[in-house]
Amino acid sequence: MKLLRHSAIAWLLVLISPLAWAVTDNQVFAWAAGSYPAFFSGAVSAGQYQQFNYRLFAGTGNIVAVDTAGGLFVLGPATGNVLLSLGPTSAFEGAIA
Repeated sequence: MKLLRHSAIAWLLVLISPLAWAVTDNQVFAWAAGSYPAFFSGAVSAGQYQQFNYRLFAGTGNIVAVDTAGGLFVLGPATGNVLLSLGPTSAFEGAIA
């Protein structure tokens, strides 16, 4: 019975571990600013627009956004003011964590 309980706990940890290690939007924004200060610097304004949670970096005029599906986006002078999808935030977890 004890072995069964330990096995059940081990499987539960395996199942929830991806959820426990997912990066937050705030971690994404901090990583972007810390890793790419030429694009994301200056006073920061936080906001939400439609499905996006974003940070506007006044020093560069660029925006980093994460949508409700976990997609990472950039908008501003760095992209010619065209919304650019960089892919899912999960693809950046190794760099962010």
